Amino acid sequence: MPSPPPHDRLMSFPVAPELLYKGHGTAVSLPPPDLVIEIDITSSSINRMELYASLGVPEVWCYDGSRLIFYQLEGQEYVEREVSPHFPFLSPSEIMGFLEMQEKVGETSMIRGFRQWVRSQI
Repeated sequence: MPSPPPHDRLMSFPVAPELLYKGHGTAVSLPPPDLVIEIDITSSSINRMELYASLGVPEVWCYDGSRLIFYQLEGQEYVEREVSPHFPFLSPSEIMGFLEMQEKVGETSMIRGFRQWVRSQI
């Protein structure tokens, strides 16, 4: 029996408590994330791009299982980009090449190769 589609996942990095609370425990506004990476293998009925734009997320990467697209926020609209605004050495085709490599050499070797490649670019 085939496995069910993966659930949406949110990955975030810890935020220092002093950034979350001010004074006597009142929450403060945090800036939007610099980058959202959306992996949507099943078709979603929610247009998250409008949500990301309303939050002011400057860059979004969307992967649908076969294609990766980089978007940059301009005004209230996202515009497709050839390279990442945050990582100008990185293009969707570079990442897709590493994802295809994973099928041949396995995840560990692919990650090792990707890390070496990134180090050579920065």
